[in-house]
Amino acid sequence: MLTSRGTRRRNIGIYSIGLLAGASASGVVVWVLSGLLSPLPHAARALLVAACVVAAVARDLRLIAFTLPENRRLVPERVFEHGVGRGALQFGFEMGTGVRTYVPSTTPYLLVIALTMLGAGPSSIALAALGFSTGRASVPWLRTVFLDPVQWERRAGAASAAVIRVAAVEFAVLIVILLGTS
Repeated sequence: MLTSRGTRRRNIGIYSIGLLAGASASGVVVWVLSGLLSPLPHAARALLVAACVVAAVARDLRLIAFTLPENRRLVPERVFEHGVGRGALQFGFEMGTGVRTYVPSTTPYLLVIALTMLGAGPSSIALAALGFSTGRASVPWLRTVFLDPVQWERRAGAASAAVIRVAAVEFAVLIVILLGTS
């Protein structure tokens, strides 16, 4: 999809728009669920978030193992049947929802749980959607500035496990801080 040097940046831009649209659609679902759960006592919701943080960090540090609820398949190539631009948009949307393909870290799940259970408002959810889509878009954007694609793949692959672990701990600390201030 994003291999032609001349159209790569355009296609990544379209893909990025799709990511933001997909993350925003998921954000609407999170906001609605958050409202439905608001009658539950805040302490119970905070306790559930704290338990999820402990389990998620333990999983990302490989202290325990459990399967995440994810769609264990790639986005099909047929999304590109109507052209690369439209395919990049659809592919981005499906990736942006976070429910269409592999998610290697528990961090996005923690984000959804925290936003839903702690009753986040629309602006917090919008910022989370922007952050999620920006994170997903950063890989192809960074890859375009890296001159040697083979070296990029090697370095990214070597660093991914460490990045997941560090992000999990950092995100857990952030949620604990949020729990303390809510």
